[in-house]
Amino acid sequence: MVLRLAVRVGAAARPPAGAALQGQRAWKTFSDSQRYGEIGEGGGLKMQWREDPDVPVPLLHTCTKRVKHLRRAIDFYQRIFDFEVLHTLKLVQAGYSMVYIGPRVANKFTPARAQSSSHQLKVRNPNDALGNAAAPSPGTLDAHDYLFHSHGTCLEFIHFTHEEENHHYTISSGNDPKHLGFGGVNILVEDLAQVCRRLHGLKYDVLAEPTPADPSVLVLDPDGYAVRITERKSTALYDMRMRPDMAKLNDLGITLDPAAAKPPPSVINQIRLRVKNPRASVPFYEEFFDMRVVCVRKCPDLEITRYYMVCRQQVRLESADFIPLPKDPYAEEAWDFVQSFRVAFLELQHHHGVEDAEGFTYHSGNTPPLGFGHLGFLVRDVEEVIEKCVKLGIFVIKNKGEGAFPQSGYIMDPDGYWIEIYPRCMRDIIAKQPEAESVPERWGT
Repeated sequence: MVLRLAVRVGAAARPPAGAALQGQRAWKTFSDSQRYGEIGEGGGLKMQWREDPDVPVPLLHTCTKRVKHLRRAIDFYQRIFDFEVLHTLKLVQAGYSMVYIGPRVANKFTPARAQSSSHQLKVRNPNDALGNAAAPSPGTLDAHDYLFHSHGTCLEFIHFTHEEENHHYTISSGNDPKHLGFGGVNILVEDLAQVCRRLHGLKYDVLAEPTPADPSVLVLDPDGYAVRITERKSTALYDMRMRPDMAKLNDLGITLDPAAAKPPPSVINQIRLRVKNPRASVPFYEEFFDMRVVCVRKCPDLEITRYYMVCRQQVRLESADFIPLPKDPYAEEAWDFVQSFRVAFLELQHHHGVEDAEGFTYHSGNTPPLGFGHLGFLVRDVEEVIEKCVKLGIFVIKNKGEGAFPQSGYIMDPDGYWIEIYPRCMRDIIAKQPEAESVPERWGT
């Protein structure tokens, strides 16, 4: 593709005022014994941190958004899309909570903790099963294992308890003309008519109803973030290749009952970011996260081009066999691929002409007004990614070994959006949570 022949990595995003590039830092390298050694305690349990070298990475894992009313946000995604609360973490001293919510999918490999024990991970139904038939309770080590071994993509809500009653605290959706940036998410559903009935029955404001020209629904969630809903386009090739390969699953330590297995009714299909120059943004995500442009959609009337990128390894994990990526990203077949596949695509939206506007930037959501937080990618080696950022002039926000989550790092993409990078089995981020609230299966309104 032409874009791959352009600049490999764009110029480093401008750091926040007062920040300094950390390119001169001496990088610490962990030995194998340190990687697999004891790292500390959390939740009253002594935990081990280990990498899973056989697990394909990188993967697009989380899309983080700040929310004002946590219960309303969770209730919306549960009632409309049947999402589940996968895990919760509460940082009491910092004054905020993290809630991970999304579709529950069958993990394609066994957590490291289960590998060292005598039992195998048994998944009877990928919608609701980890262990026997019950999903792990949010806030537990089992839930943490599930989350950081999942190949799916979920939403992460950041909630500051003290801001809930603050009338001056507002969330920036990223679609305010004064603070454009994050565009929203697209959720792929199996039954759009049923979702529409739920939206109207629960009296959520639908901004755009489906039409023959655009068979999708646009709605705002309780915090004003845009959510576009599209019915999955079934294709014979896709459905045939998606049949479970039982031999491969058994080799990975998973027992899957194909009679009980069914796909989740809704999945996160697209995460939209506005970008200034695709010739910088596209190569960045190719270089650091092994993503590929699988589809390009031009909208001449709106003077917009959209680039849909996907992690190659995520395609492999989602399918029973490796489904080849579309050869021509401009073909209709490529768009069918995006609308059919149950993985998250990163949609980079380029408004023609902004690349030449001097001083023009998009709002990352991490300066007032706050909103979108960051993307989260599972990677094999956090230090390696950070070292590459330093060499290529990419701004490093947080190094591995710093902050409350020492195994993760933060970097900036060419447009200033934050990206968290972390390894699998990030056990050390489970903190003791004596004051953590239990999360019921269904939140009330």
